[in-house]
Amino acid sequence: MKKFTLLTLSLFMLCAGFAQNAEQVTSVGDPGSGIIYPSQELVEQNGQLFFHTISSATVNQAELWTTDGTTAGTQLVKGIDNVGDRFGVLSVTAAGNQVFFTLDDGIHGRELWKTDGTTNGTVMVKDIFTGPGASSPTLLTELNGVLYFFTYEDGTGRDLWRSDGTAQGTQLVRSFPSAASDSSLVDRLTVAGGKLFFKAQSGSGNELWVSDGTTAGTFEVKDIFPGPNSSRPLGISEVNGMVIFVAGDAINGRALWKSDGTASGTVMVKDFDLLQGVPPSIINTFQAEAVNADFYFSREINNRTQLWKSDGSETGTVMVADFPVDVEGGIRNLVGFNGELYFSALSTAFGHELWKSDGTTAGTIRLSDVNPGAANGFAYDLTVFKGEVYFGAFNATEGAVIWKTDGTPSGTTKVSGLSTGTYAYKLVGLTEFNNSIYFFGAEVTSGAQIWKLKDNVISVAENALESGISVGPNPSYDVFRIQSNAPVSEVLVTDLQGRTVAVSVKNNALDLSQHPTGIYLLRGVVDGRAFSTKLIKL
Repeated sequence: MKKFTLLTLSLFMLCAGFAQNAEQVTSVGDPGSGIIYPSQELVEQNGQLFFHTISSATVNQAELWTTDGTTAGTQLVKGIDNVGDRFGVLSVTAAGNQVFFTLDDGIHGRELWKTDGTTNGTVMVKDIFTGPGASSPTLLTELNGVLYFFTYEDGTGRDLWRSDGTAQGTQLVRSFPSAASDSSLVDRLTVAGGKLFFKAQSGSGNELWVSDGTTAGTFEVKDIFPGPNSSRPLGISEVNGMVIFVAGDAINGRALWKSDGTASGTVMVKDFDLLQGVPPSIINTFQAEAVNADFYFSREINNRTQLWKSDGSETGTVMVADFPVDVEGGIRNLVGFNGELYFSALSTAFGHELWKSDGTTAGTIRLSDVNPGAANGFAYDLTVFKGEVYFGAFNATEGAVIWKTDGTPSGTTKVSGLSTGTYAYKLVGLTEFNNSIYFFGAEVTSGAQIWKLKDNVISVAENALESGISVGPNPSYDVFRIQSNAPVSEVLVTDLQGRTVAVSVKNNALDLSQHPTGIYLLRGVVDGRAFSTKLIKL
């Protein structure tokens, strides 16, 4: 069960440019009824991808769809005309064996719905605020097979709810009435260590809270800024079973904190204000990403954006790289892979492009320049798949492009390009599903479309397969076996830096059990033809 939150990139292009390395699975919606706006999420549940569209026609129609990755297996689950607002289906979330979402059907206001993938099984769970008034469920989050969410009604505040998919099992956990004047005072639900963490407003201000799903087990973790003042925790992120966030008080300003859900286990990691006299409000965005035992995060300071690394201690929290740009979100889309951090960063010379870091200044390098020069390539939706990182990007010549990287600049290459054109096209990010990568778009004349990368693009052993060679298992924890109808000679294994790796080769079996996890390159000759393939050592 997976949920992918996907960034929409509005571009100008023709869908014909996909043909070289991607194939269209299906087209949904009626192109004649106006622009078909695609989903912001592709959600996997029970071997299906769920997604939704809404038409811009005179009568707004929201549609929920499902696909197994084939044209024949793409079905309309339910269509609802005259929806009560222009947003249609929102917050599609898998929990247990069900898929939940929110919808305003024009009668009950925006409420919680569920689907089992059938028309009859797509129903409103509960009219929480009865009648046309909307409870507006947000921040739908799964914990131990149960759905949790916040409701909001102007004048009453925010309430935490839980649901098992039945009306009787949809119950209030706790109310936060003082949050009525500012909906941003509750902005995310984060699962860590089997609990839910969030910030909420109470008599002691806006502070960190935790919940085990019960009323008694929902409480303020710590009053970081004592009294009615607010520490306003920012960017609560799960890292190795605990949460990392930024919070402030009268003494320390905005500092890095960590919490295990107890008052004693909620401690400040590092006070940034003591470093450079930074104003308390300087950290406006925050995202932490775990890589092995450490985690990375970014901060904006004095017209610069910095990448930091921490092991959870004050002395182990250090700056890794400094980018001289003053832009909120200058570093974003952090993804850990193969012991390193991949991310999109904005630099003066190259714009927003893909970078990676091994935790050192020298080892923080740019991998791509998709949109050459200072123009932005907007590397987004980083997706780890078959030992490589795939990502969407943009350049002025080709429009939308899909790239992949093996962690080296030379191994960062375009997978599929899209031609520029005259039609407004929305490309929604990449999703791993059914041993491939799927993505979603919408175009004025062709409706909404599901695409996937062709199998030859994502083959781990593309060149070897063309030469009649197979290597398996791949990935493997130890031994890789080369299978061929002809003798294999001149076997050479190198790492991604081109250094020769000493391996034991016996009966066409390569033993990498003594080598670190990572990606290696196998080269050889069979029947007079050279071949190469990647080996993914787990």
